[in-house]
Amino acid sequence: MNTNMNMDQLNNLLGVRLNLTAEQQKLITEAGMGITVAILVVALLNCFFGLKLIRIWSALIGFLIGFCAGAAISSQFVSSSVTVLAIGGVAGVIMAILGFWLFRVGVFIISWLLGAAIVFSFFPSADMVMLLVGAAVGLVLAVLSIKFLEPIIIFLTGIHGGLTAAGYIVALISIPWSFAEYAIGAVLAILGIVVQFIMESHRKVKQHVAKANKVREEISTENEVDRARSLLDDVDRVEADKDADDYYDEDDDDEVSRKVEEDEDDDDDIQYID
Repeated sequence: MNTNMNMDQLNNLLGVRLNLTAEQQKLITEAGMGITVAILVVALLNCFFGLKLIRIWSALIGFLIGFCAGAAISSQFVSSSVTVLAIGGVAGVIMAILGFWLFRVGVFIISWLLGAAIVFSFFPSADMVMLLVGAAVGLVLAVLSIKFLEPIIIFLTGIHGGLTAAGYIVALISIPWSFAEYAIGAVLAILGIVVQFIMESHRKVKQHVAKANKVREEISTENEVDRARSLLDDVDRVEADKDADDYYDEDDDDEVSRKVEEDEDDDDDIQYID
């Protein structure tokens, strides 16, 4: 968090130690300014959009782990630095892809690192006890992130992004107050946390609405299918009744014909007796 060295001091330091020309010093100073602004922008993005960017951070963490591991291992067997860098790059890309899709592993590592970094921001000491305390706090937050991913990431990115951005804002505009860094950091952290919770709430509302619409469409489709099935059953029932009526009509006709024939036979018998 100690970023209060201004550009004139950096120029003097470089000019004395490296014996640079004014033009070279200007280039280096401009490059340093560009890096400072870039870090400030990233810190603000992390403060206000940390949860939305979590897959990207997870992929970056995966790339760094894969690159370092691949380069370290390959350097034990390969002497060419180009080959070592190439192997490290391939391993980094593979780990970045895994980190993007299996981002919960990246979330665990990020939560651990951010938790420890926040502790070190308030207690900047290289003492072994503080290092262990920071690592322990980060580990606890990382474990909690498994169950409470959204709130833990929102709080960590909001606080860390706000404090980091405040440090670079103070360095850029040279605010003389010693407490300015923490005051600005607190304001940015609170704003970032609130904004992230609001965006997360809106996202969940949209998810619920989309899910409700999907369920409604499924229910509507099921009702239409049931109505169509009921209509087909009614048609089958009407046709069955019609067939039954036709069957009973034919039987009645046969019965009537039989009775008429019997009556005619009886009349013939009576005439014969007479």
